[in-house]
Amino acid sequence: MTDFAQEFYWRMREAVTGRLGRDAKRRAERAERNSSQPFQKGRDPVKAGASIEGLLQAFNWDGPLSEAELFANWPKIVGDQNAANSQPEALINGTLTVRCKSTAWSTQLKLMQPQILARL
Repeated sequence: MTDFAQEFYWRMREAVTGRLGRDAKRRAERAERNSSQPFQKGRDPVKAGASIEGLLQAFNWDGPLSEAELFANWPKIVGDQNAANSQPEALINGTLTVRCKSTAWSTQLKLMQPQILARL
């Protein structure tokens, strides 16, 4: 009889306050775990690439990852000789700052700007 009274109390409290009691929360979590069925929606296999992309977007890592990829692939983007004489410094709000060994190399990269942007 006491189990019925306690259960009644917790259900009434939940109905009035909208809050679940500690035991009710545990029961709800247990019921949710036990209600999982094979072939249920959301249980389909997910490709690794799709799950990684989801994580990158969820944690907002797209920008920093793209920036790191740009800096790592700098020689492929501008060529080995240009990369030996220049180095990307920062990428802020879509503006790439590049440090060059001389103004001649800076001019060379400015002339290559359309090709660099096409490769990016």
